[in-house]
Amino acid sequence: MDNETFQLLARFIIKTRKIIGAVDSNRLVNDQKYAAETFDKVEAVADEEVMMLSLTLRHRLGLLQQEPAKPEQVKKPEPAPEPPSPSKYKFGARS
Repeated sequence: MDNETFQLLARFIIKTRKIIGAVDSNRLVNDQKYAAETFDKVEAVADEEVMMLSLTLRHRLGLLQQEPAKPEQVKKPEPAPEPPSPSKYKFGARS
């Protein structure tokens, strides 16, 4: 973890202590389920500054989920071309 992320984590823990109580920094970094629950609790109650800290920290820890693609944007794989049938294809020279 780089120094900037560590400082962000420390600020987040100090600010959230007033909102939801003690937060275990080790579990927050290593346990995704605990982290998701903690971030959800904080974002439900917190002010704008703490929410921005939460989103930034989620991004730094790699916990932000990308939005699912819309159905129009998802390309269906094209079917593979069918191999020529043996009756239509002749090997060698034709007579």
